[in-house]
Amino acid sequence: MKTPSNWLTCRMQDIASIYNGNSISEEVKTRDFTGLATGYNYIATKDIGFDSVINYNNGVKIPFTRKDFKVAPKNTPLLCIEGGSAGRKLGFLSEDVCFGNKLCAFVSPLSKWIYFYLQSKYFLNHFNSNKNGLIGGVSINKLKQVSIPVPPLAEQKRIVSKIEELFAVIDKQVKQLTATQDSIMSYRQSILYHYLSQNKYPKHTFGEVIKKIIGGSTPSKSHTEYYQGNIPFMTVKDMKSEYIEDTSWHITKEALKNSSTNIVPPNTLIVATRVGLGKIVQMSKSVAINQDLKGLLLKTDIIVQDFFKYILKHKNSEILYRSRGTTVKGITLEDFKTIPFSLPSLSEQKAIVKKIETAFAAADKAQAAITDALEQAKQLKYSILKRAFEGKLVPQDPNDKPVDVTQLKKDKQK
Repeated sequence: MKTPSNWLTCRMQDIASIYNGNSISEEVKTRDFTGLATGYNYIATKDIGFDSVINYNNGVKIPFTRKDFKVAPKNTPLLCIEGGSAGRKLGFLSEDVCFGNKLCAFVSPLSKWIYFYLQSKYFLNHFNSNKNGLIGGVSINKLKQVSIPVPPLAEQKRIVSKIEELFAVIDKQVKQLTATQDSIMSYRQSILYHYLSQNKYPKHTFGEVIKKIIGGSTPSKSHTEYYQGNIPFMTVKDMKSEYIEDTSWHITKEALKNSSTNIVPPNTLIVATRVGLGKIVQMSKSVAINQDLKGLLLKTDIIVQDFFKYILKHKNSEILYRSRGTTVKGITLEDFKTIPFSLPSLSEQKAIVKKIETAFAAADKAQAAITDALEQAKQLKYSILKRAFEGKLVPQDPNDKPVDVTQLKKDKQK
């Protein structure tokens, strides 16, 4: 990256104190830290949205007297560095908090500058290339060695101000697009309700139309060689659309042999009954599934598979309502099988599926346009950040003095 002559290139550890937080088991969290009147709000990865919004009021607090918990001060970037959200979830604190061990704080006098750099392609490319392990993560030591361009303080303020101004315009557009996206989701639900809630058809339950339910499990992650095979292995993370061609992980025959997961035939309906509860997907080829998923083989002499897929979508709220559990909620197979629905004849099912798909086609077209617009908004932000960190976003001032790194090192310890 080429930068102006009065800019410096520093390691992240030169300008920030970098550390992760404390892990708390769900049992201890519920027993000792839930429902307290005062204390530091405790922020976990789930409390940071992909839109950088932080949920402080999650009901978990750490008493101010507990000195064994790390604190991230107000105006600090908080980045997820481990798991599926690594590098993707980032917030900027508006208050002092305690936080989880999968989150990393960057405490610095240049906090806003660092916050925007952590969103840039320069940082994200470095972060993603340094991920390791099955769950994917980057160590604190590697983050400390990240290079970051540092302009004079006066120029930093001008650049940050310009980024915030431009991002505010983009975020407003994104908010409008998201609202339209929500309207499309509501429209889909209204279509399903219209065609699938008619009481003139006989009542059946899920269990009466399912011939077989195929369960799954996750092969031991301690055997890394299990994940170096060619058998597609599906988890909820792969369920990003209704139809998928491949999965993130592939396991070996040995992994199948030494676990209770099963192979689901091609084009079978696969539903999440635990994590990702209610999600539905079909895969074009055979796939092994983890413990959160179930493959549904139907009695095709009484029900059309696409019809049942829409029934599952229509009954999603009831599936969620019937879920049980504390740490992770899920629906038991017994409860799942007793969910009622109206079942017309095969010919009527096919006609209803055709009507739903015709209505959904218009929604799909609108959704595709919104998805493209949202992606353009994301790329525009990357473009703005690229210009910002190359010194091309605002005019240069030759009178700006370079940052005093020695003083910064002193200031970051305060």
